[in-house]
Amino acid sequence: MKHLLLLFLFLSSFHLFSQTISLSNQPGFYNSPFYLKVASEDGVVKYSVDLRNSPADFPDSLLIDKTTNLSIEIVLGDTVIKKGAFSYFINFDTDFKVVSLSINDDFLFDESVGIYAKGGRAYYDTTEKRYSHTNWERSWERNTFVEIFSESGKRLVSQSSGLKIFGGMTKFYPEKSMRIIARDKYGNDEFGADIFGLGITDYKHLILRHSGNDYRSLRFMDALLTSLSRESGLDTQASSPSHLFVNSEYWGVYNIREKINKYYIANNNDCSTKGIDILQGNQVVDEGDKKAYNELLYFAKKENLNDPANYEHIQSLMDTRNYINFWVHQIFYSNHDARGNIRFWRSDSLDGKFRWIVYDTDLGFRKSLVKANLLRDFTSAKGDRWFNPPWATVLIRELLENPSFRQDFINQSSILLSSTLSSEHILDRIEEFQIRYEDEMSIHYNTRRKFQRYQGGIEDWHENIQDLMFFAEQRPSYYMRHLEQRFGLENSFALNLSVKNALHGVVRLNENNVDSSFFCNLYSDLGIPLSVQAELGYRSAIWNNYSESIDPLSGEIFHQSFGDTLVVNIEFIKLPNSESDIIYNEISNSENAIEFYNRGDKSVEMDGWTLTNNSDYSLTIEDLTIAPSKYGAFLLSSIDSGNLFSSSALYLFDDENQFVDSVSMAHWSSKGMISMYSSGELHRSFLGNYGRSFPHEVLGDSLYCWMSDSTASIRLENPSYTNYLSQIKNEVIRKDLERRNITIFLVLLCFIASIAVFSVLRSGV
Repeated sequence: MKHLLLLFLFLSSFHLFSQTISLSNQPGFYNSPFYLKVASEDGVVKYSVDLRNSPADFPDSLLIDKTTNLSIEIVLGDTVIKKGAFSYFINFDTDFKVVSLSINDDFLFDESVGIYAKGGRAYYDTTEKRYSHTNWERSWERNTFVEIFSESGKRLVSQSSGLKIFGGMTKFYPEKSMRIIARDKYGNDEFGADIFGLGITDYKHLILRHSGNDYRSLRFMDALLTSLSRESGLDTQASSPSHLFVNSEYWGVYNIREKINKYYIANNNDCSTKGIDILQGNQVVDEGDKKAYNELLYFAKKENLNDPANYEHIQSLMDTRNYINFWVHQIFYSNHDARGNIRFWRSDSLDGKFRWIVYDTDLGFRKSLVKANLLRDFTSAKGDRWFNPPWATVLIRELLENPSFRQDFINQSSILLSSTLSSEHILDRIEEFQIRYEDEMSIHYNTRRKFQRYQGGIEDWHENIQDLMFFAEQRPSYYMRHLEQRFGLENSFALNLSVKNALHGVVRLNENNVDSSFFCNLYSDLGIPLSVQAELGYRSAIWNNYSESIDPLSGEIFHQSFGDTLVVNIEFIKLPNSESDIIYNEISNSENAIEFYNRGDKSVEMDGWTLTNNSDYSLTIEDLTIAPSKYGAFLLSSIDSGNLFSSSALYLFDDENQFVDSVSMAHWSSKGMISMYSSGELHRSFLGNYGRSFPHEVLGDSLYCWMSDSTASIRLENPSYTNYLSQIKNEVIRKDLERRNITIFLVLLCFIASIAVFSVLRSGV
């Protein structure tokens, strides 16, 4: 009976909370006023506008003639079922996302409970010259209903969530950034929408950021600079511009941002949320602990990093290239605020190395800072500025004592200043942001709240764009001047690099991929950190304006003294196919082996040959020689087998990088048409045992397939061959017997016919 009662209560509860409402018009954007109708199959529909009044019965129809936020509920007896908030925007044209918050006004502005209010405990701190012990400094969270609409007007998010004030010192500004949080207690523990177009939907925290210290200027500074940093492979928060409405009231342009936490690390690095350390500033722990970072710092400070073994150990603890890119960007941006906004992390489920996140850059990139020598300041041990205390600069100072790190830092600075941090590229990105934000900022300035009135106007915004462009044009030359002063650099030259047929090889300059043409300034004392690797089946040809050709494996050419400009041309040229007549004969997943057959008339040594798939996994064959008309097998480990057979094709190249043979599903190889499965069905991997279905002597003239064969025949002729030959033999015997029987029959028939003719002739006589 007890169980029946519980079941009844559950079903009743499910029935209550599954009640739906029908809307004549869905939440979204409309070009003209309309009458809204709302109905429910059972229960009374009640509503309030902006949560400002007690819910009233919904009328037969409600005129929506301006932007309106409705909170709707269904009343069933004594039960109230809240259906959430529904936002309607009239004549609001935008190419941005729109965020609409529905929240009790007291939760924002009431002196006792409002997170936006100073509160009764606040007092003015004459030293800090700001209010202290305010409500907005507390970690208060208030319930709100959030809707997020896409650029096309589709409602991506519609759910109850938590709301907090967000930021550090920017909390004390009249306008504040906010954080929305998905929690189970509000109904959903994630927002479930691909907010940033990254294919990620399980966001638990989102930031509504007014652009921090840039909120009175551009409203996009940090979004611009972090997007530039992301182009260099650095971790940054994704960003999407939006307009914010709170209880139908327009609050301005805000940027939706990711929150830096363990979910951010997991989402952006395809790792577990467990075993993550996230720290900021002076070892403030956001997630995990600081044990591993303390070990890194202790080793860097106590050990001699000039020792290659010690530097190699440091590289096992941190991603030094990531760290260099991080500081090059921070120094280039003249971001004084980097010290407190250093964010760094590691994950046990990855390689355990610390990496750095570019975060909160909006105090940088200012016209007044274009000449600032932050390279000197951020590598100074004196700590003579507010932004460079020793704890913030100790790691980079210690690392710069190592020649390899120092050379990498110098070269990477030069390369980044000719690519993602070049004036031309940054000016293009500024123009991109200007075009995207300009019309929307006009809405912002024309429609904003009263507490935003002191922010200037669109004319000021355009002036700030000009200051941004000035910094982009002038900063690179100052950075390079500071670089040369700091490290005593001389003998600079211009490298003009050109790559032809780049799809068939990899060119790296200081480990940065170059796929077309590239121009930068380097220093001849440091050489040219250039590496060239042709893909299998191709070779690289390299020449410059000082010698006709360069051996890419010889480093001598990269340590000469150059003139003003060094022109290096690289081309990847296809090699002829190998003369060796080796073919794939059988693939055995159960035996972890690949069998080859030598169709030629000479023995073939396959040492140094390469087995590869089309997913960049390769193996080198060792100790395998196959005599003419013989078979040979290459045995694989279970790991190699799993990786090699995880693709739809296998390729074979000889020790001179020349193509020998390939196996792919339903594709032509140099040896004929091959299909991995007789049914023609495509599979993603080679599973089971497969062998060629036709003998080698008819290979060149036949369309054949690879047949599934559970019988292992490694180093032997395939059973399918034997079966095929047996079938041919039996068929020949059958046809011979058939022909013999037909011949005997015809002879007998002729004999009988002859007798009959003879009898007829004789009777006629």
